[in-house]
Amino acid sequence: MIRALAAGLLAALAAAAVLPVRDRVPVLAEVEEMTLDWRFRLRGPLTPGGGVLVVMITDETAAAEGGWPLPRDVLARAVTALREAGAAAIGLDLLLVDRDGRAAADAMLADALATPETAVIAVAAEAGKASALSPGESAGLLAASYDTVYWPAGTPRTPVEAAPVSFLLPQAPFRDAARLGHVMLDLGTGGQPRAMRLAVPLGASFVPALPVELVRMAKGGSPAGVTVLPGEGIDLGGVRLEAAQDFRAGINLLGGAGHIETVTLHALLDGAVDTERIAGRAVLIGTDVAAVGDSFATAFAPDVTGVEVLATVTDNLLTGRALRDGATAMALGLAAIFAGAVLAAAAGWWLPGRWAALAAGVLILAEGAAAQMAFAGAHLAVPVVLPALATALGAGGAAGLAAVGRARGGPARPAREGRQVATIMFVDMAGSTALAESAASDVAVDRLRRFHRMTEQAVRAAGGRVEKYMGDGAMAVFPQNGGAVSSPVAALTAARRLCRQVEGWNAVETKRGAAPVRIRIGVHAGPVTVARLGGDDLPDVTPTGDTVNVASRLEALAKEEGAVIAISDTVAAEAQGHPRARRLLKGFEELPPRQIRGRQGLVAVWVRREG
Repeated sequence: MIRALAAGLLAALAAAAVLPVRDRVPVLAEVEEMTLDWRFRLRGPLTPGGGVLVVMITDETAAAEGGWPLPRDVLARAVTALREAGAAAIGLDLLLVDRDGRAAADAMLADALATPETAVIAVAAEAGKASALSPGESAGLLAASYDTVYWPAGTPRTPVEAAPVSFLLPQAPFRDAARLGHVMLDLGTGGQPRAMRLAVPLGASFVPALPVELVRMAKGGSPAGVTVLPGEGIDLGGVRLEAAQDFRAGINLLGGAGHIETVTLHALLDGAVDTERIAGRAVLIGTDVAAVGDSFATAFAPDVTGVEVLATVTDNLLTGRALRDGATAMALGLAAIFAGAVLAAAAGWWLPGRWAALAAGVLILAEGAAAQMAFAGAHLAVPVVLPALATALGAGGAAGLAAVGRARGGPARPAREGRQVATIMFVDMAGSTALAESAASDVAVDRLRRFHRMTEQAVRAAGGRVEKYMGDGAMAVFPQNGGAVSSPVAALTAARRLCRQVEGWNAVETKRGAAPVRIRIGVHAGPVTVARLGGDDLPDVTPTGDTVNVASRLEALAKEEGAVIAISDTVAAEAQGHPRARRLLKGFEELPPRQIRGRQGLVAVWVRREG
C-alpha cells in the first residue's frame, strides 16, 4: 500500500511541476482550452451587465457614407451624438493611423474626441518585438500610461519585465486629443480570444488596455488616481480590477455574436436610438465591414467581431466577472492533482483492474464537476487536464504495482522457517492414471504439462505460488502478506479461474474426440509451520502442519462428494466478509460438519459441484 501511495504522490508531483508551464506545452494547452470551451457551453450564455453598448459600422453604413474608410467627419458626428446622449465613456476600436485627406474632417474628429475627455481610441499592439517609436509617439504613449506603481509586499518585480511589445499609434491629432488604450488580445492555440492584459509595461509605466480606460471613465476615475499593483491588478481609484502577475485577465464569454446590445452607426446618426439606451453606459464603436474588421471563433459562435470581444472584456471588468485563472485557480488545481492521484492510487491497489479503472473515471468526473461548479459559480478557470492525468497515472501505477506483486507471487515462497499464516490449495487432475494407460505416453505428458501451466497461471494471477508438483497434482501457497486481497479470497479466486480455464480446454478437446479433463481442488486457511525438510542432497523449505493436511483432505473429499472444489468454513467466511468476494461463493453449498481423517473435531465444508 505504501508503494501504491508513493506512486500516486509521484504522479501528483510530476503533474504539479508541469502546472505552472502548462501553457507552453502545446498538447496540454490545446486540450485545456477545449475543456474550457466545454465549460462555457455547459454553463450557457450569461446576461450582460447592461453597462456596455456597441455601435456597429456595418456594410450598409459604409455604403451610405461613401465607402471605407469611413469619413472622419462622420465619426465626429457619431462621437458628438454619443456625448450629447450622456455616454459615460466612448471607445473607438478603429486604427486611426492614416489621415482622411481632408484636414477639416480630421480636425472635426479631433475636436469631438477632446471635448471633454471621455473618449479613448485604440492602439494596436503586438507582443514579441519592440517598435521604434518617434519622439512624438513615445511622448503620446507615455502621457496615456499609468505611472503610479505600488509593489505589494513579497511581490517579485522581475515578472513584469514582459516580452517586448510593438505599438502602432493613431495619428498625432487624434492621440493628442483622446486617451489611448491597447487592444492586444491573448489568443489560444486555435486563435480564440482567451485573455487580455489589462496593462502592458512600457519602461517604468504601464499602457492600459482600452476596456480598462473605458471602465475608469465610466466610474468617474482620474488617470492620476490609478495605481498599478503588480501581481494583483489595477486600482482605478476605489475600483479594483483583479489580474494575474502579468496583468492577464481571462475573458469570460457571455454569448455569441450580438449578445451584447448593439445598434448601428447609421441608426445613431439618424436619431433612431433612444438616449436612454446610451446615457451612463460605456459605448464602443467598431466595425463588421467585410474584409476590414477582425473576427474570432468562440465557444458560442464561429464569428464574433473584435469590438464585441472588447465589449465583453469591458462588461467583465464592470461587473467583476472576468475569468480568474490566477493563484486561486492554481491552488484548486493543485489540490485536485494531489487528491485525485492519491485516491486513485489507493483504488488501484485495493480494487481489481476494471474496478480501479472505473474508480479513476469516477474521480476524474468528480474533478470535472467540481471545476464546472467553480467556473459557473465563481468564474474560476481551474485546470482539469493535469488533475485528470495525475488521477489516471496514480491509478495505473498502483494497479501495475499490485499486478506485478501478484504476478511475481510476492513472498509466497516461505523465506524463513517458523510459523506463518497462509492459505493452502491442493489441486489434482482426476483420471490421469487411466489416461496414461489408454493414450500414447507423449499425449499424456503433453496434457499433464498443459494442466501444470494452467495451474501456475491461475495461482500466479491471484498472488500465490505453486510450491510443488506431485505427479498429476500440485500444492499452492497464498501467504497472508497484507496485500490488497486476503489470502483465502486470493486462493478461492485462483480455484475459480482454474476451473474456467479447464472448461475452455475441455470444450476444445471434446470436439477433437478427446476425453474431458476433470479436476478436484481443496482449500483451507490457517497457521502453517515452515520447516526445512529433505536431506542434504535435496533440501526443501515447505509449509507443513494441520492447515496443509486439512487442505489435502478437502481435495480428497471433493472426489467423494462428486464436487470440483471443496473449501473449509474458514475460507468461506473470509469470502462472505468481503462484499466484492461474495460472488466467488456462487454455486457453493454448505455441507453438514464432518470428521476429516487425521484431525480431531468436526470441520464445516462448502463444496461446488460445477466449476
